[in-house]
Amino acid sequence: MMLKKIAFITALFILAIGPFPFGSNKVIQSELYQNISVTMYPLKRDGSIDKDQQPPLCQPDDPSTPQNEADNRYGCTAYPGEGTQYPYPYTTNPATVSIEDDYLLDVVPREMGTYYHPLALRAQAVVARTYAYCAMRANEGTEDFWGNCRKEINNSNEFQVFVPWYFESIDSPQVIQDAVNETRGLYLVYAPESGKGPIFSEYNLLTKPICE
Repeated sequence: MMLKKIAFITALFILAIGPFPFGSNKVIQSELYQNISVTMYPLKRDGSIDKDQQPPLCQPDDPSTPQNEADNRYGCTAYPGEGTQYPYPYTTNPATVSIEDDYLLDVVPREMGTYYHPLALRAQAVVARTYAYCAMRANEGTEDFWGNCRKEINNSNEFQVFVPWYFESIDSPQVIQDAVNETRGLYLVYAPESGKGPIFSEYNLLTKPICE
């Protein structure tokens, strides 16, 4: 968590002032990926996986039946309960989700809230995007990334809390929309090594990222 905060401070500083004159981190603008594949679990309210739930994964609707049987448990939707109008919205699990137009809109407010300065929200969007890019690149089996990013991409706080319909449930969605749009494609990189991809959370700000 502390290292995640350091990444946030780095993004905030760079967006506000520019790269550290003594450091090796910078922001790049390039949409490396359009979509992200996320394994979806029912969650507890704190964002952890609810391991007591059965079935253990969020269930899509069965298109062969007339009624909508998509999962209504929290984590599968931000509007849980019988009769919800907003059940699990995806047809598969893992779900393939647009990073800019869906994923980050739900992740940024769940990770941070909506009542911070717009610059802080933009920094959070950069950090969340970098974390997603880094894990996707690492899970492809390449070495073109910095940091301890090789892990399951899921919707819990083991990765980044992603709850479908959360964006629609908040009081100030426009500030989140603006934060994501104004940083579209921006992510942190570790500059000294040419060709290196995104860094994230498990790294040392002033020297090299820590890889396990």
